[in-house]
Amino acid sequence: MKKSFAQILGTIENDRDRKIAAKLPSWSAAEGLDYPSSLSLEQCSSEATAQYKAGIIKGKSGTGVSLIDLTGGLGVDSLAFSRVCGKVTYNEINPALAAAAVKNFAIIGAGNIRVLNMDSSDLLKEEWHSDWIFLDPARRDAAGKKVFLLEDCSPNVLELMPDLWRHTDRIMLKLSPMADITMISGRLGGCLEELHVVGSGGECKELLCLLSKAGRAVYSTTVAELCGDTAVKETFTAKEAIGLSGIPAPGDTLFEPSAALMKSGYADTFCKARSYGKLDSFTHLYSRPGTAGECGFGKVFSVIETVEFNGANIRSTGRKYPEADVSAKNIPISSEELRKRMGTHSGNGLHIFGASVSGERKLIVCRRIS
Repeated sequence: MKKSFAQILGTIENDRDRKIAAKLPSWSAAEGLDYPSSLSLEQCSSEATAQYKAGIIKGKSGTGVSLIDLTGGLGVDSLAFSRVCGKVTYNEINPALAAAAVKNFAIIGAGNIRVLNMDSSDLLKEEWHSDWIFLDPARRDAAGKKVFLLEDCSPNVLELMPDLWRHTDRIMLKLSPMADITMISGRLGGCLEELHVVGSGGECKELLCLLSKAGRAVYSTTVAELCGDTAVKETFTAKEAIGLSGIPAPGDTLFEPSAALMKSGYADTFCKARSYGKLDSFTHLYSRPGTAGECGFGKVFSVIETVEFNGANIRSTGRKYPEADVSAKNIPISSEELRKRMGTHSGNGLHIFGASVSGERKLIVCRRIS
């Protein structure tokens, strides 16, 4: 039976409302807010990541400072900044988004945000100074295709950098979690002071670059995992090599790093500090004898057994553990194909890894403990 236009529209609106409730819970609770486009909702920060950014500003500068958001979008970040800054200027080139921001900020009660509707390059030609400038460049080209190079984003931050430094000494730059960190550090040079890799719900959500006009010889990397209003963080400045752990034995702890920790490039360093070894050079799983506590930067498992990876064991392990998640790590088979061959389905808190371990292929059966 075909759906009517009203039914289709209702489905779209319900889907949008669910997205708003998940991403912007306090916005969802406010009546009458305007969301001009689905793209603006898709691309905006979540409330949790916006609050994290505001926390960085507060931690670095205290409260009462001035900040200008040159790429305001839906205004989620500007609103979070307004709660720790004395004065926030929201600027957005899209007139529909700027008009929505005026309406939404009034409904929410953010009285210390000034709204502008200008091209950021024109705004930078004027005379003003702000303690902080925040930018979240659009990561799609004119055809709507995603881009990841800094110079392909809009506005082009690299071109604007001389003008930006005329107006501030501190910049926060939000980039795609898909952006290459080596590319970022190379493009931004000595002005990159801190890199924050922000994760939530098992995904890497944002890369935040803190830039300083004074510059810094070596930048630090902070991995932050968000859970509600709280965040666990770890900061790194130098990478360390890690040794191999050998074949995991029953009762050993197995650790699978989060997407954010992996993205940072510091998974080996993090695990070495906690007495883990790596299963293989390119197998991003780590083990250690005995039980380890929760760490907040990935999934922790207790090993039940490890067996050879072969056809007979794949079938027998699947029959023995019919309810288990399955992952393939550094072996020439996909996770889905391995799951089909085992005949398992999710459940029971179990996880079976097919992985390369010290040059050999193994099946590792584990129980999730955190």
